[in-house]
Amino acid sequence: MSEGFRIEPLDGDGVRLIGELDLASYDEAAHQLSRLLESDGDVTLDISELSFVDSSGIRLFIRLHLALEGRGTLTLRSPTPQVARILRMSGVADVGIGVEESGQ
Repeated sequence: MSEGFRIEPLDGDGVRLIGELDLASYDEAAHQLSRLLESDGDVTLDISELSFVDSSGIRLFIRLHLALEGRGTLTLRSPTPQVARILRMSGVADVGIGVEESGQ
């Protein structure tokens, strides 16, 4: 995994993504996050410590969302202002991915 990226479990359901989700970290992130799809239900990704996401990270979010269709939903929680801007520009909410910004 990229030195600038890691995944930590949260108390309860979901995980926290930390660092930069980009092409360098995509394969390992996809592998680790695929474990969240092993059971039915909603998946929450706390991205409050995700400092950067590029198109490969957006692709991963969409891939997870599509894998959950009919079984649960994907929610991205507490993006930083920079990541929230990227998510808005990429239109991830338009495909049905929940984005919960701080203060909502």
